[in-house]
Amino acid sequence: MEVNGSPTPEGFEWFALEMQALGFTKIGGKKIRQDFTRLDLQTRIRKIQGYETGFQYSNGTYAVKVWTTFLEKENKLRDKGTDAGWVIITKGDVLIYCAQYFTRKNKNFFVDMKEYARINKKKIDGNPLCPCKKCEREMEIHRKKGSRQYFWICINPEKHSKPEYLSWDYGLSEEDKKFLEIRRQNTASYKKKNQKAKEESGKEIPTPKATTRKVREVGRPDNLKK
Repeated sequence: MEVNGSPTPEGFEWFALEMQALGFTKIGGKKIRQDFTRLDLQTRIRKIQGYETGFQYSNGTYAVKVWTTFLEKENKLRDKGTDAGWVIITKGDVLIYCAQYFTRKNKNFFVDMKEYARINKKKIDGNPLCPCKKCEREMEIHRKKGSRQYFWICINPEKHSKPEYLSWDYGLSEEDKKFLEIRRQNTASYKKKNQKAKEESGKEIPTPKATTRKVREVGRPDNLKK
């Protein structure tokens, strides 16, 4: 099938086939409703319609999940300005990693999400072992406090007095790193622009509600998978 990464029903059709080829399975409305019931999740956190179709790949420890904003029942993407695309990594029900959001202003919306999904699948499948020869247990994904910086970490004081670290890009090809660097540079440019606006006017550039991830209140925390 010809590449079509546009934020359209045709683009979603191409994307769904690509996700299947990568080993991802579809997350439909039934599974979402089951999770809402199991965890007693707050049902609405902003005015958005329907259950979007997602995709998931799990290696038994971590899972890569992709949220597309696509409503299969209506055969359309959610209205612009109400939602964005997301690629995340979870451990059980716990959010471990969240990539910068994907906006539908990008004509390659589904292409970019597919590449992020593929690269993050490669990351969790290549979960590195601690570089300390006395330890060598599987490292964990860690986010630096107060930042968007991620890395692999191993905390095992019985084997090494200080935590061991590896780059979040550990094991990736140069081609994959170049792809990620483009988005990282765009993000850095936006932050610089935002900082300049704050210095000149005292106000930051308003963040669209569609790009803000809100944490749903869990009514049954005992049912959380970790």
